[in-house]
Amino acid sequence: MNFCGIISEFNPYHSGHEYLITMAKQITGLPVLCLMSGNFIQRGEAAIVDKHLRAKCAINGGADIVVELPTIYALSNAQTFAYGAVKTLKELGCSSLVIGVTHTNLDDYYNLAKIKNSNIKSAIKSELEKGTNYSKALINVLKAKYKNCDKIFTDASNILALEYIEQVLSQNAKMQIILVNRTDGGYNSTSIRSCYANATTIRSLITNKKFDLCKKFIPEHCHNQLDNICNTSPIKNIILYKLRQFSPEQLAYYYDYTEGLPYLVSNNIRNCNTIEDTISACNSKRYRPARLKKLFIYPVLGITKTVATKVQKGKIVCRLLAIKKSQKAFISLFNKKYIKVVVSYADLNKLTKSQKLCIDIDNSASNLYSICSGKPYNNDIKTGTLFID
Repeated sequence: MNFCGIISEFNPYHSGHEYLITMAKQITGLPVLCLMSGNFIQRGEAAIVDKHLRAKCAINGGADIVVELPTIYALSNAQTFAYGAVKTLKELGCSSLVIGVTHTNLDDYYNLAKIKNSNIKSAIKSELEKGTNYSKALINVLKAKYKNCDKIFTDASNILALEYIEQVLSQNAKMQIILVNRTDGGYNSTSIRSCYANATTIRSLITNKKFDLCKKFIPEHCHNQLDNICNTSPIKNIILYKLRQFSPEQLAYYYDYTEGLPYLVSNNIRNCNTIEDTISACNSKRYRPARLKKLFIYPVLGITKTVATKVQKGKIVCRLLAIKKSQKAFISLFNKKYIKVVVSYADLNKLTKSQKLCIDIDNSASNLYSICSGKPYNNDIKTGTLFID
């Protein structure tokens, strides 16, 4: 049983996402599995819509299966995010990976991925010594080595696609890469095209309470997302409170707290009144807001360096959020492979130690999110998998 995969956040689910699912089905003729970030996303923020509702929207929009990307990967930098996503799809048995981009020349991505895997460490080190962050340093080096580099680095979705392709190559994943031109002008675009706008634009409209305009870019079957927008502010206050309890020495044990970051975060978290002020105080060329937001969440969720290493080296486990009833046969197929898919509470008793650590992080993330979503404590365990006609 083959299927094609889409790596997603659906924050919120909109018409561009539905277009990508439709194109994936048309091009491959296969069922579509969406590997979706849960209640926290790659920018280090809480999702504005609960993951179960987003999963249901995707199924009603044409997807066959929605699996949660483990939180430890969903809240990581682009490279680790891509590593975890490709590893999960590989172990599930994905045969094609469909990616929405603004630049669709596949050869450019493959050529650039090969250059990234060549010996460029010294060149990157030279860029880092200028005070820039790693992502910018890498881009500067690659631009000097490949003439079509600019076409990829014009949009964040292209950069992430490059990370996916690099991981497919390095993990020897037997997946066909299919690039689909985005309908919305790209991740960074603020333009509106007919019935398409990107998630960033839609979130801005939601923030400004322009719900009627939002409905133009969201399929009618999932307009109920707009009635279930989460006020994520309480989470920021909890993170602020919790971080103030950690000393620099304690923070040093947590994931991605490198160099002087424990002291930088610890000092500023005590001298600032809000998370936003703390980010501004810590922000620099090397430490950008998205990384800082993630750093603030790791101690709250108990993601230490030791835990992260054990999870990333261990067997993959992920939660099945939603599935069409007609595709239930995939569940037994997945669980015959290397991967473990959690469908119900009973499955939690069948996990290895590293898998349990991974699911514990997912549960902690959902319990933190429940404070702003109105969902009950331990909602993941109580809800299980949604089986949809």
